[in-house]
Amino acid sequence: MRIAYIESDGVNTRCLTAGEPGRPPLMLIHGVGSSCDSWMKIIDGLGEHFHVVAPDLIGHGLTQLGDYSGGPPQPVMVKHLHGIADALGWREFSVFGSSYGALLSVLCHMADKKRVTKVIMLGSASATMGDAERLASFHAAKAAAVATMQNPTIEYARKRMGGMVYDVACIPEALLYVQMNIFARPGLAEGFERLMDGMMDLEATRPWTITGRFGEIECPLLMIWGANDPHAKIDKALEAARMVRDVRFITVERCGHVPHLEHPERVQEAARRFLLGDEMAEYRLAA
Repeated sequence: MRIAYIESDGVNTRCLTAGEPGRPPLMLIHGVGSSCDSWMKIIDGLGEHFHVVAPDLIGHGLTQLGDYSGGPPQPVMVKHLHGIADALGWREFSVFGSSYGALLSVLCHMADKKRVTKVIMLGSASATMGDAERLASFHAAKAAAVATMQNPTIEYARKRMGGMVYDVACIPEALLYVQMNIFARPGLAEGFERLMDGMMDLEATRPWTITGRFGEIECPLLMIWGANDPHAKIDKALEAARMVRDVRFITVERCGHVPHLEHPERVQEAARRFLLGDEMAEYRLAA
């Protein structure tokens, strides 16, 4: 694992990278209020098989806010992510997203279905829940992140992460220290609130809402969901999965909202199998 800064549409973007160019390209997309550091448990393992790049989203981590000044952030973020792929020279690539990053993963595919060839989704309320539930999830995410930005201490960082997981023991101390430092970054809170306000304007973001549109996904899809996810309910995720022609669905027991932190070995192995072409017949949904 190493750090690289990649420019996309004039935005200097911090990325974690692993693996070597020439291997199958894979982009990891973190959730809202998080950073690329959230992939720390699995990026090196994935780098043994893929060229992996995990960017900080616009307005997150150590990446600039870019030209975003309000309104729906989804098209701005999708353009930014495709710009990173452009800078890397990736003609085709797979995407692997967590939470809001899972929504962005599908939107990246929908923006260019020939270029984004496989999608992996981890627990995502923004991609699968109805308007009222999605809005409640956004409000909760905003409140928890803003509270930590106003009090950037290890205790607040741990409390915020603790609301996402089944067992707080899975949270790496290193991630808490990174999040604490990022949330103290000058100007981050103001930009983050603009992003969240844009996401919570349900009518303005309607063109970038995918609930009920999973049938438009044309590439193979792997969905990995925590059985105990407090935000993205598994029944809604299964309902969405059944719309997709080529889908596998994995339920992870004793797991909350971030399976890649809670059960990294299982998530890493499932991703490896899927991306390398394993049929994974045992995870296909019954007709």
